[in-house]
Amino acid sequence: MSNDTTSTSTFGERIKVARTNKGLTLAQLSTFIGVSPQQVGNIENRGDGISPESLFELSDLLGVNARWLATGKDGLTKDRISERTLDIARVIAAMPTERREALGIVLGLSIK
Repeated sequence: MSNDTTSTSTFGERIKVARTNKGLTLAQLSTFIGVSPQQVGNIENRGDGISPESLFELSDLLGVNARWLATGKDGLTKDRISERTLDIARVIAAMPTERREALGIVLGLSIK
């Protein structure tokens, strides 16, 4: 990813750019953040808002700067999430619900 903000003038556009740069579908992202694919589509297309907590969760998941995601300032990239971590998140998202829940119990995490 680059720090380029081309075609990212709105909040929804920035989410879409970050999501597609990570190779995630609407369905995968919706699973990660616990909302429907339609809601993610509404956020991307209409700029529907999200809570501050969700903003930080989303920026962490997508590996982007939260300030950039919210405002378009300070550059796109955030180097905290490795590609390996993203690969693991993709595998978890592809798991059946029961397996994700069981993994969450074992790890002591809330996995939606």
